This record gives sequence, C-alpha cells and structure tokens, in this order.
Amino acid sequence: ASALARQVANIIGRPVVGIIAGYGAADMMSEALGGWFDFGLQNRTRAAVAGLRKTLGSAAPAKTDRLKKKFEVLSDALLVDDPESNTLINIMLRQGYKLRLVVGHSKGAMNISNACHALVREPEFDENAYKDLLIVTFGCGITLPSQFTRLEQFIGTLDALGNTNTPSAVHDDETVHWISGKAHNLCSMNPMHMPVEELLPQVLRLNRPLKDKRSSH
Repeated sequence: ASALARQVANIIGRPVVGIIAGYGAADMMSEALGGWFDFGLQNRTRAAVAGLRKTLGSAAPAKTDRLKKKFEVLSDALLVDDPESNTLINIMLRQGYKLRLVVGHSKGAMNISNACHALVREPEFDENAYKDLLIVTFGCGITLPSQFTRLEQFIGTLDALGNTNTPSAVHDDETVHWISGKAHNLCSMNPMHMPVEELLPQVLRLNRPLKDKRSSH
C-alpha cells in the first residue's frame, strides 16, 4: 500500500494518502477470509442486483431493492471494526470537495466499494461533492452507487485472484479493461506485473486535471 501510494504520488505530482489493510502475515488468513466472505460477497451481490436492474429496465427498482435487502449480507464491521473502510469513509466525508482521485488494488478496491455504498447512506453525504471524483481500481472489479460516475478498472488476463474476486456480472462492464499477459502483482521487477505506471497516466490524460475547485477560479 505504501509503495502504491508513493507510485501514485510520483505520477500525479501531488500528496497522496495510503490506507494500509491489515498487518501482513499476522492476520493474512483473517484478511483473506474477510475479503472473500464479507466484502467479496457484498461485491458479488451488488453486481448481481445491478445486472438484474439493467436486464429488467427502469421499471424494476422496487423489486430489485427488496431482492437486494433479502440476500445482501450486512456487515457491522464496515463502519465499526474495519479500519481501512472506516478511514476512507471519514476522509471522503471530510475532504469530498478536495478529492479528485481514489486508487485501490485487490482488497483495497473492495474497500472502496464498501466505503462508497456506506457513504451514500450517511446524512452528511452530498452527491455534488463527488461528481468529479475519479476512482481507479487494479486487480479486482467492483460496483459503485450511481452517484459515483467516474470509474476505470484494470484486471490482468493472467490474474487468477483478480478474475475470481471480480463478480461475473462485472466482467463485461464498460468500466473494466482486461490487460493482456498481466497478473495480480504490482512489483515492476515482475515482467507480468500490472503496469500502474503506464495505465494510470493514460487514464488521467483522458480525464480532467486533478485540480482543487478553489484553485481553478
């Protein structure tokens, strides 16, 4: 996480906050199980509901909302015991109008999804604060609430973990880009690493500059 934050900072030339998930080997098993059975299950459920909405059309929201409530696994850990999601939610609430870019890799992408879905339920949520926010994920495809409209996702064709963690309903989403011959790792010494150093600048060139609204007047 620290290396990715440093890499993003080098690319955009601005300060970056890195949120570290877990404590390495000490909680590797709990982090993995939590990612798959908790965040991963929510991610897959949201993707399935979004796909059903798209299939049934705009007349179906009431039915699909009931379906989502029936099958979605609600996690008390999201706002209480999960530090990385809780940290991101608080940053987004406090810095909404200043934020221009959020980047996540693997489980970090799931944390972004969970934070955004929790954020829209907060009384302080202001949709206008996030209309210029660009969210970029690597190694895992996610779904976001409709209030977040700028999303770009990259998964390697050789990334077994990213492929497994990405809901089937998201695989063909227009926001998901499959990168040929690339795997899950971000280390540039690995020839099959996911090339953040190449992909993120390309995304930024196609999007608006990362400027604070107050400094653009």
